[in-house]
Amino acid sequence: MVMALLEHWKLSTEDQAALLGIAASNRAALSNYRSGKPIGTSRDQYERVGHLCLTLVPVFPYGYNLAMSNQALALGWILKEGSASDAR
Repeated sequence: MVMALLEHWKLSTEDQAALLGIAASNRAALSNYRSGKPIGTSRDQYERVGHLCLTLVPVFPYGYNLAMSNQALALGWILKEGSASDAR
């Protein structure tokens, strides 16, 4: 789910790596995560993934399955003008 979120936000590989706390050159780890392998081997990575998951709580107030029926609506908010992502 986290990798799908990062992909949906159209983040660069470097930005994805930075959010997950891994080196930008570690494309193998990103590939593993995209294929479904568990993210995280350290407390820092677990906390980073936890924070990313917390961004989804307001998006999925009625449950994951309902929200995923309209992914563009559920996950597209980060790309909208005026969102917190404008600050980066």
